Amino acid sequence: MALPTGNENSGDTARPNMSRLMIPSQMLPENYSFDPDMMDGYEMEYGDGKKFQTTTLFWKLPVLATGEEILWSYVGEEGIFNKKARHVMAVTNFRAYLYDFNDYEHGNLLISNMDDVLIMNSHRQSSSHRMGSFHSTGRMGMRIGTHSSMSSSRSQTVGDVHFMKDGESFIIFEGVSDPQGIVRVVKSIKKYVIVRDKVDESVKAEGLEDVDNRTVLEIIELYNDGEIDKCLKLCDKTLEKTPNQRIYDVKAGLLDDAGKWKELVVASRKMLSRTDSESAFENLMVGLIRLDKTNDAIDELSRGLKLYPENTVLLDLKKQLDDFETNNLLDNITCPKCKKENESNSKFCNKCGAKFDDGCEKCGNVNPKNSKFCNGCGNSLS
Repeated sequence: MALPTGNENSGDTARPNMSRLMIPSQMLPENYSFDPDMMDGYEMEYGDGKKFQTTTLFWKLPVLATGEEILWSYVGEEGIFNKKARHVMAVTNFRAYLYDFNDYEHGNLLISNMDDVLIMNSHRQSSSHRMGSFHSTGRMGMRIGTHSSMSSSRSQTVGDVHFMKDGESFIIFEGVSDPQGIVRVVKSIKKYVIVRDKVDESVKAEGLEDVDNRTVLEIIELYNDGEIDKCLKLCDKTLEKTPNQRIYDVKAGLLDDAGKWKELVVASRKMLSRTDSESAFENLMVGLIRLDKTNDAIDELSRGLKLYPENTVLLDLKKQLDDFETNNLLDNITCPKCKKENESNSKFCNKCGAKFDDGCEKCGNVNPKNSKFCNGCGNSLS
């Protein structure tokens, strides 16, 4: 039987290498041919997390990509003397895969994208009933039925291997022998091999030149999916490498939306320790005020206005804090030791720790200076 044209990857458009079929070519059904619509491929990268190589996966075909190797497979056969393939189940260093030669249906799940791989219905039997099924839609899978075959063997452990994604059994290898061996292979590959979409790094977004495009896309995806905690962690990891302003702004916005003022203050101070950032000063002030740390906000604002004297946000905050300071100045307690202004009910100076001795004799409440009566119990202080 003649194979389709395009046996090698060549020219401007990559073509599947038909010499790398997952089954021996003589097992292809009679008069079998691959529809041109099945030749869709997409570029991927595979590697150990540090070094990656590019390959093209033809996900509709039972053909191995460059760099892809079969680690476990089973071919369901039909016929007596001239046996032909009915379906194939395979685990490679890239994916779990199913293909039906009768219906041209297929299922793929990249091992890197698997949540888990589980064994169900494990038992001993003397004949092996091998089946495969999966359910999914989209580029990496289509709905497929169940395929099976029978073979006699000595008593052995068989079971169903479930490849999980998003809490569902995305692909199932049913009634396979040594299911635990398949699980071990998959978990080993998941630990050491990463397969991912190829991302164009040649074009950089403005303000993100020092951040790789893959990280930017992952942050956007997590944000759009509402995975806020994961998005914040990725922002943190990225900011550890480089204090990128746009990545910081994403993190600050998420913290502000969530009302995580303490974390906003910490993130802003860390950003300011590494680079000049007006928005970091603005967010620092917002966080301090939200935490009722007014005195700290006043101190930080002085520093911020020296660096950004025309920042309208900081100038507006200064006016608000000046009004607050004026309204509360008479109620403050001035430390006799270091002259630091403390809030009216302070018992110790928040700068030097000195204890204030002019507490009410009756209730111990510390009152503003020159008070004639205790504002805690009304006792005369004269």
